[in-house]
Amino acid sequence: MPNGGILNVAAVQLKGDDQNPGQKLAGSVVKVSPDYFLVGLSAIEMDTRLNLQLLKDRPWFDILFVYGNNHRAILSLEKGTTGEKVMAEALAQWASTPAAEGGAAR
Repeated sequence: MPNGGILNVAAVQLKGDDQNPGQKLAGSVVKVSPDYFLVGLSAIEMDTRLNLQLLKDRPWFDILFVYGNNHRAILSLEKGTTGEKVMAEALAQWASTPAAEGGAAR
């Protein structure tokens, strides 16, 4: 790979538009294998509320990552109409799961 592959996912942020800085989701990112990262969200109640609010209300995702050659990049994605619907359905399902108090923290 010319850039050395992806060394690290530094953060996942959500933002209101594609021009302004985002707010980082509370949690952590773990490198599972050279090409696979797992994003875990915090189960602390205050963090869970903030994460849910960001996921519901913000239409843009920024994924900040670092290549193996230490260059940084940002992948920006907009939910769009379909993404908004999918996110609403996923969050509704997540909230109705009795696995955790309040249904939202995992």
